[in-house]
Amino acid sequence: MDIQRNRRDDFSLQHVQKRWLQRITNGEFFAVLVTPPCSTFSRATWANDRGPYPVRSLMHPRGFPWNSRSRAEKAELGNILGDFSYEALRRQARHEDFVGMMEQPEDLGKTKYQRIPGHQPASMWQFPQFELALQEGLRTCVFSQLDFGSDSVKPTRLLLRLEGPLPPAMIEGKPVFDEEGHYVGPLPQREGASLIGREQGKFKTASAATNYAGGPLRQSLPRTPSTFSMRDT
Repeated sequence: MDIQRNRRDDFSLQHVQKRWLQRITNGEFFAVLVTPPCSTFSRATWANDRGPYPVRSLMHPRGFPWNSRSRAEKAELGNILGDFSYEALRRQARHEDFVGMMEQPEDLGKTKYQRIPGHQPASMWQFPQFELALQEGLRTCVFSQLDFGSDSVKPTRLLLRLEGPLPPAMIEGKPVFDEEGHYVGPLPQREGASLIGREQGKFKTASAATNYAGGPLRQSLPRTPSTFSMRDT
């Protein structure tokens, strides 16, 4: 399902959410792959002062209280789709022997450049539903997309309802930070193509976003007609 192509599948609408959550509850899908849009959680907005202004931070993960109307609407859309994604995966996880995956960029903590003094980037993994899901028995791992054919490092975290071993490049465990909020693991530092700035008039992050739905996650899912997914391309 692609929320940008068909309003009937616009997951920001409560009645659409209700319909699909009920289908997941009914056990209609062997696999549920959830990739909520990460634009309002992107660290790229913190890299310098030239791009879009952040709409949220670790201190205000659901949106700055001083956001303008347009920025508040962007933040709220991210909240709605994030909440829906967690709920979809948690419902899928209640079915024994079924598969569920949710992905977002890794929470990499504090950036070198502080665009907003005293604040650091927000992450969907900072939502309380993440800890709740782990307490309910879901797994989490992180990997670099370099290990799956990408030119950029693109650290990516998964929340999983999946039995059995993971590929060696996928490291289990929550993100860990030092006392100042800098990321220390579990994913080791890697070098790859930068996603900061523009290329041919477009932000470099645009092309990388399509890798989530069409790249390593899709390759790792069993091929079955009864698979539900949400794309952010």
